[in-house]
Amino acid sequence: MKIKSFCFGPFSENTYVIYDDSQQCIIIDPGCNNNLENKELQNFISDHQLNPVRLVLTHAHIDHILGNAFVFDTYKLLPEMHPFELDNLKMAETVSRVYGIPYTAGPEPKNFLKESGELGFGN
Repeated sequence: MKIKSFCFGPFSENTYVIYDDSQQCIIIDPGCNNNLENKELQNFISDHQLNPVRLVLTHAHIDHILGNAFVFDTYKLLPEMHPFELDNLKMAETVSRVYGIPYTAGPEPKNFLKESGELGFGN
């Protein structure tokens, strides 16, 4: 398994792509919030011929979800997160205005994560 980290957004948030030899990957906490950062994430995935299969959020603070809409639009992935974070996700538009940060809301999750367990993908 390999991990690529990116430092994105006005909060210098860490975004991760975890992948293996199956070429499947998961995207964790997409903090990308402009065209340059979106392209950086997309280029890495494309250059490594990866197939994103999950979008995982460690939590739903604004810095960790700025790229959710981009990831959905590009890869059709719905976010997965703990259900207790749903209120934070729903407040993101208000929080983004407080910070003066552009934000496009993505879709809400359909699958929720438990407090513990494994994140499966690829091999």
